[in-house]
Amino acid sequence: MSEEIANVTIQNITTTGDHLAYYTIAMAAVHNVLAEKVKVYNKAVYLLSFNTFSAKNVYKDCEVFTDSALDQHSRTLQSFI
Repeated sequence: MSEEIANVTIQNITTTGDHLAYYTIAMAAVHNVLAEKVKVYNKAVYLLSFNTFSAKNVYKDCEVFTDSALDQHSRTLQSFI
């Protein structure tokens, strides 16, 4: 959902679907991103993800209603849930 952005808030997003997704929210090479009130209902390989070269990102008040796992790729700095 996000790649190579900075200083952005993503909020009130709901993901659904019958097919397996690869990502729902992927913070990939992003900085200072807030993902707030995200609801994940579909299955995905990577549900809430902090990806390589991302820094200072936050997932706040997010809910995962399927098998949950936090994906943190290598070289992720200062990202929090």
